[in-house]
Amino acid sequence: MTGPRGKASGLPFLWVTQDPLAVLLSLLGVSALMGFLSFHQDVGLGPSWWLIPFVFYLGLSVLVADALLRLQKGRRPFHLQRPIRLLILAPHQDDCVIMAGGLAIKTAELQGEIRIVYGVQDDAQETALLRQQEAIQAWSLIGVGPESIDHLHLFSKDKNPHDEDQKDAKESLARVIDQFKPTVIVMPLFEGGHIEHDLLNHVVSKHLLPKAGVSVYEAPEYSPFLSLKYTPQKVIILCARWLFGLIQYRGSPDGIDGRPLYRLDMTPKELDLKIRMLACFKSQDPFTLSKRYGFEDTLVPWEERPDGKLLAVTNRVNRALEGLSQSVLKRLLRWFYPLPLETVGRNRSMTLDLERMLGYEPHQRGSKEEVGRHGSGG
Repeated sequence: MTGPRGKASGLPFLWVTQDPLAVLLSLLGVSALMGFLSFHQDVGLGPSWWLIPFVFYLGLSVLVADALLRLQKGRRPFHLQRPIRLLILAPHQDDCVIMAGGLAIKTAELQGEIRIVYGVQDDAQETALLRQQEAIQAWSLIGVGPESIDHLHLFSKDKNPHDEDQKDAKESLARVIDQFKPTVIVMPLFEGGHIEHDLLNHVVSKHLLPKAGVSVYEAPEYSPFLSLKYTPQKVIILCARWLFGLIQYRGSPDGIDGRPLYRLDMTPKELDLKIRMLACFKSQDPFTLSKRYGFEDTLVPWEERPDGKLLAVTNRVNRALEGLSQSVLKRLLRWFYPLPLETVGRNRSMTLDLERMLGYEPHQRGSKEEVGRHGSGG
């Protein structure tokens, strides 16, 4: 579906679309134009000058076509048809709706039970209270009251991510799970994009799961990982940027390791309600939230797996970014890498500490290092 026009990147108009086929057709159109010019010597600068962009845009078209096939193969529909007891474990207030707002809407419609737990509060008390009120307002839109929302402070920036610092977090989350008795849990995907997201996933995965009778899903959000094989949406976003503002493609988050992504089946009315819930987080730029995350929920089924497989992704990215400033990164990556730039390198030292704790040494080279299973114990 193609959206409205707008201004971007100094260009007068911008088509916004969530349809990857529009990107493919646009690239093929540009490629066809360049091919036509390259084989007509009486046009422009001559055939040799047009041949280079023809090959370039034809190559982008092939990449997008391959990404489209991978999207079709790797994504599966997710239908919720019966009431559940839904527990959403979110690091920050806006993450809850980003990860599972649609699933919560459907749960409320089916008269299921919903519990939301936030694991991180802002260091400034005034900002923390503001974000808590925003969360309460967002959840009130679907009838979830403050009594179903827990604002915990499990992690802080001045703590190292070691087991002794995770004890309180583990015990607090265990109490919530034991009391609420969820049938479905949604938490952040361990993806190396944000240390507090990864810590929350780590504590739950290593200390509280698996649990009989509970279906667990991870929600991708901030991954800095780019792969032709595993991140087809990012490949399409990246290729669309070479249309220089004529089309802006907005794709839902990718996974990182090839597990199937379940996309929640939502009606237009339900999707609009999720976007209105995102708009409640005014301190987090609601326009950007709606633009980047106004999609049907995308969920990855949780599975127990070696820590090293997870950490290899963030390790390579963080090692590549070591020593580069945020301003330099943003200049380098603005057009060449499709990820939320404000998350690049965020709390990098804590992420590396987490890798060391789990037995994955950041100084090792290559992507196939062997690591021990459950390096942190627990």
